[in-house]
Amino acid sequence: CPHAEIAIRQGAPTLIIDGRPYGLMFYTPGGRDVWERPAIAARGFKVLFEMVHGIGWPGEQEAVFDHLDTCMARSLRDAPDALVVLRLYVCNPPHFARDWPDEIMRFNDGESQHFTKWFGMEGVPEPERGYSSFASLVWRENAAKALENYVAHVLNSAYAPHVIGYFLGGGGTEEWYYYENYDERRFAIDYSPAMLSAFRRHLLAKYGQVTRLREAWNDLRVDFDTAAPPDIESRFTPGSGVFWDPATQQRVRDYFYVHNKVMEDALLYLAAAVKRACGRQQIVGTFYGSLQNHWLVKGGQATFKELLRSPDIDFLASPPQYHRRGPGEHGCIRFLNASIKRHGKLWVNESDIRTVLSQADPANPMRDGRALNMADSLACLEREFTHLVCEGASGWWLQPRSNDYRDDRILDSFGRMQHCGQAAVEFDRTSETDIAAVVDQESLLTGPAFAFDTSVHLVSPSLLDGFRVDETCRLGTPVDYYELGDVLSAGVRQYKLYLMLNCFSLTDEERSGIDRLRQGGATTVWMYAPGLFRPGAKPELSLDHTRDLLGFVLASQRGEKLDVRMRLADGGPEYFPDFDPQRTFGGFERARWTKDGRTGEIVREMPGRTRLRERFYGAGGGEVLARFEEGDQPSMVLHRQGKSTDVWIGSVMAPAALLRALARRAGCHLYCDEDEIIYANRSFLAIHTATSGRRTFKLRRPTDVTEVLSGDELAQGARTFTDTIDAFRTRLYFLGDRSAWKKAIASR
Repeated sequence: CPHAEIAIRQGAPTLIIDGRPYGLMFYTPGGRDVWERPAIAARGFKVLFEMVHGIGWPGEQEAVFDHLDTCMARSLRDAPDALVVLRLYVCNPPHFARDWPDEIMRFNDGESQHFTKWFGMEGVPEPERGYSSFASLVWRENAAKALENYVAHVLNSAYAPHVIGYFLGGGGTEEWYYYENYDERRFAIDYSPAMLSAFRRHLLAKYGQVTRLREAWNDLRVDFDTAAPPDIESRFTPGSGVFWDPATQQRVRDYFYVHNKVMEDALLYLAAAVKRACGRQQIVGTFYGSLQNHWLVKGGQATFKELLRSPDIDFLASPPQYHRRGPGEHGCIRFLNASIKRHGKLWVNESDIRTVLSQADPANPMRDGRALNMADSLACLEREFTHLVCEGASGWWLQPRSNDYRDDRILDSFGRMQHCGQAAVEFDRTSETDIAAVVDQESLLTGPAFAFDTSVHLVSPSLLDGFRVDETCRLGTPVDYYELGDVLSAGVRQYKLYLMLNCFSLTDEERSGIDRLRQGGATTVWMYAPGLFRPGAKPELSLDHTRDLLGFVLASQRGEKLDVRMRLADGGPEYFPDFDPQRTFGGFERARWTKDGRTGEIVREMPGRTRLRERFYGAGGGEVLARFEEGDQPSMVLHRQGKSTDVWIGSVMAPAALLRALARRAGCHLYCDEDEIIYANRSFLAIHTATSGRRTFKLRRPTDVTEVLSGDELAQGARTFTDTIDAFRTRLYFLGDRSAWKKAIASR
């Protein structure tokens, strides 16, 4: 059995097998077609993710092992040198709902059968259908035992030397989120006895005394034996504008913490079982970190700090963000890759990029980023690769259907990228950006991230999803994404510009840590309602807490659909001299690919107005840089103190041009001074274009410039260089001695 681990190598996490680094791109055969394995092996791929599905139940795993043996025999016949990560599904064991009815998920009416579509239960008789609760200790313990048996079977098999690790899937589409496909206006999960027990255990551990529980919940009748999850209405109805009010809705906040924590705890338990079973000689990974979607708190991945710290989990994975990954768009990593690196783990994108060969949705042929021709398809695949090279991350290609990549042009492109990726691991991929974006885990649990009124934007999804894929990716320079605790931890380098995205809840300790960042002279940009919550204070939610953080006063206004569009105020043009003073901004403004229902043509559709149910505005102090168009209240305020500069923006969106102006003032290095999608590290620079034209790039130091995929030599010892690029194309540049790159390529 080969020893496999993740180690920081040349500034980035890298898969190491028996001391040798393996390249950046893995491939998932998916069990669909035999043709893939010899085809991809011929193009330099050696690490395969083999989807072998369920693990069975202790004492009933013979058929599962037979299936595994068959899959491995097939893979090794077609790719004899392959190294394999087994992708396992650990939920929905056979007969679980029948044998353990108290351990399955239940809705608010006590029933378990309201799902209109079932995942992973093909062939299961309807009366026996039911999803195991993520809080179920019975499911957790038996799944761990089944995993231990599974690993033991692998270690005793003839193919053991080929298996380097295990990838644990569970929940909806194996991606560890709560199952969907039910009427969410009428039903909610999880009200099972298993979840109820977990909820009450948490309350007892947190509050200790019933008087403290009653005070927190503002309920004189509740106790640790009767406490129940919140009803469906209070889950999605904030009591304070867009936030859950701790004075009246602490029960909701307590429940959703447990709702998410049982997911994290289950993964920690199962990963530890696998690590023990393999003697810590193989890698273990899982889907997790889908911060950029509408699920968030409801979906189950809003707690992740223990998972990041766990020695039993080596890599995390997720597909790249879906609704913004077409030609000319970003398709970003969903999680916080700087925090991933900080904890010595590897991020792996499940790169299920749609191509022109993918099945088209009649309603919108470009749905999920599907390209309309082969040239754009190849450019989007190259964008995925270059992004991962520059982020110091990794990925595997997963075709959504069996024909999506069945074309020699695509497979040959995969071969070139794999060849270059193997060479890239020999060079320093340390991030050099001057900009950090910060996400706070605890602030995810301050308000609902799901609503039925789609005309009103939600705060957390807008900041962590739309803002990232619309604007922060177009600054002309990359951005490092951290969890707040990681960016404040000892040893993290100082950045020149911090984008504090959702830092609504800040402890006294975190506020002190932020003050230390300010003392270094950084510019800090605060979005929407920073520091509104102060855990431990009474009241926990107060505008006074924002004043203490920012140094000036905020006020709020509530309504059904408050517009957040703004314009520069009198002092704005002086601070932003290159920004159009007549431009309206503050809302979503990037066009999206869609189908014109009248003509049937693919067009760029502009989004509607961005409206919120609560709007914050400056109410005294600081220098006013912008005002809301509706109401004329201050919407952007500048405050200087000592070396630090704070800029507050009262929206969930700020345009790239405005942020780039702030970055320029803060002294950040910009590779391009336009709205360009740029990826970069110490040795590589990449661009994915939305328009055609000549680009000029400014480098951090004199260097040679070689375009990686074509081999074009563009500059020697240069601080700047130019390249003429068509629209919707990707270019990846090596920044370093051209002879060193040639040598690395020739040795692969």
